[in-house]
Amino acid sequence: IMETGSPAPVIIDVAAEMMLRDGELSERTRKDFFSALYASGVMTLEADEYFRDARNLHHGAHIYVPESVRADFGDDWSKYNRSCWENTFYLYCRLFFGIIT
Repeated sequence: IMETGSPAPVIIDVAAEMMLRDGELSERTRKDFFSALYASGVMTLEADEYFRDARNLHHGAHIYVPESVRADFGDDWSKYNRSCWENTFYLYCRLFFGIIT
């Protein structure tokens, strides 16, 4: 999908355009994207390794998300929130009877 050896800004622009157009990156596009970044030297750590500490820190966390931030997700909020819950990362955005839900 992307040429290996392309300059990093071009690679990033192509991936950003795909994300805007399709709303997501296919697994193949994601792999191509990271392969091109590693090959160009822009990224030297595996993404999974890079984000491992953040995932471990937030594992099982209960985090309040302001309504204004939730609104920024628009129609994607439910999908994103469900994904977080499936990964034991709990987001709450409403206050009912003194309880954040």
